[in-house]
Amino acid sequence: MPFTIRKLEKEDAAAFKAVRLEGLINHPEAFRQSAREFELSSVEDIARLIPQPDDSRAGFILGGFLGIDDLVGVVALQASAQDKRTHIGVLWGMYVRPEARRQGLGARLVRALLELALNETDLQVIQLTAATANLPAIRLYESLGFRSYGREPRALKVGDIYYDQEHMILELRPSH
Repeated sequence: MPFTIRKLEKEDAAAFKAVRLEGLINHPEAFRQSAREFELSSVEDIARLIPQPDDSRAGFILGGFLGIDDLVGVVALQASAQDKRTHIGVLWGMYVRPEARRQGLGARLVRALLELALNETDLQVIQLTAATANLPAIRLYESLGFRSYGREPRALKVGDIYYDQEHMILELRPSH
């Protein structure tokens, strides 16, 4: 299937909300935010979360579209606002709808995120967390150069079940 990848804009807020909510509902162990918390956000609230195209310091949200307007995958980059951490970005919110999986969209989204981070920001490091049980995601991130730097036991609790998270890092630019 031909996918198009682009930065999300305010007009994509409703579609982004639907895709993210699906991910939060179907894979609560993979995200820090709960579906209940996210559902409380209006489409207008979501639109305000989408960084403006001219503000690369804030980060961005990428969407993978099937055709022109069928959003089937998302990934986001959030740049730190803290003075001492402005060199660090956090990859978050990665989700691909089941009908678009196993077609390379996840890898394309992360590659596009890394390329934009290199070309449009001054970020030196990208961090992320992944559920330790989500081996396909961990393998994907490792194939793109991320490496583990620690495991957080019992990082999330969904119902009565605890989930560990793998902390991963990619150095975009060599340290000085």
